[in-house]
Amino acid sequence: MVEMAHELAELLRERKEDEAKRLLTRVPALTHFKDDSGRSTVHFAAVGGSLPLLQFSIIDNPELANEEDELGWTPLIIASSAGRVEVVRFLLTLPHVNVNQTNSNKQSALHYACSKNHIEIVKLLIEADPGCVNITDKFWSDRFTSCGQSGQ
Repeated sequence: MVEMAHELAELLRERKEDEAKRLLTRVPALTHFKDDSGRSTVHFAAVGGSLPLLQFSIIDNPELANEEDELGWTPLIIASSAGRVEVVRFLLTLPHVNVNQTNSNKQSALHYACSKNHIEIVKLLIEADPGCVNITDKFWSDRFTSCGQSGQ
C-alpha cells in the first residue's frame, strides 16, 4: 500500500489527474491512506490545486472534505494557504465545511490567506462567514496583520 501511495503522490505532483483517478478507482483504500504527516489524497489534491481529484475523492466520502492532518490542517486551510482559488470556492459550497476550523496553532484558512496575500480567497472566506474575522490564533495575532503590512 505504501508503494502505491508514493505512486499516487508522484502522479499528483506531476498533475496527472486522470492516471491518479484510475489508480484510486483500482485501489479505493488509497483515498484514506495517510502519509507520515497524516495527509491523504484530499490534502495533496488541495495543495496541488487538483479540483477534479478532490471532487473525485470526496464524492463517496464527503467527510474527507474536513479531514485534518496531524497538525490540524484541513483541505480548506491548505488550499487557502496555497492560493488555490477554485479549490477554495468549491469547498465553500459544501455545507459541512467549516470556515472557522483552526489548526494546532489556532490559525484558520483566513489567517493563511491573509499571510500569503491571497486577497481573492480572503474575500471568499469572509463572504462565506463574516464571523471568521474574529478568530485569534494562539499567538494572539489577528489574521489581517500580514495583509495590512503589504498595503492590502
